[in-house]
Amino acid sequence: MRSAYRLRSAPLVARLARTIDYLPDIETEVAVARWLESVALPSVRLAGPDDQPLVADGRVVTFWELVSERQEYGTVAELASLLRWLHDLEPPSSLILPELRPFGRAAPRISAAELAWHL
Repeated sequence: MRSAYRLRSAPLVARLARTIDYLPDIETEVAVARWLESVALPSVRLAGPDDQPLVADGRVVTFWELVSERQEYGTVAELASLLRWLHDLEPPSSLILPELRPFGRAAPRISAAELAWHL
């Protein structure tokens, strides 16, 4: 579980993970963000130190540039174009992407919720 906080002192967003257990996933996220920036794909950009993610008090923290102060949405055609661009990219060999498992963390959360329900 991660939380995002808009910083008042700078146009940044800080994302914090609850525990250090998320560090491997967040390291991959940072590597992907750096790769997408290197190929100029329009996406949210990392901000601040190059040594992200940071670990502080048992939590993993990343800093991101604030995209906009207001909500804006692209068109379906714009989104389709960006998705085609993304899917046509060849990741660098140094970037090991995990197999997509969109519900990978769902089973443990459901089990924990069921256990709590019966207590």
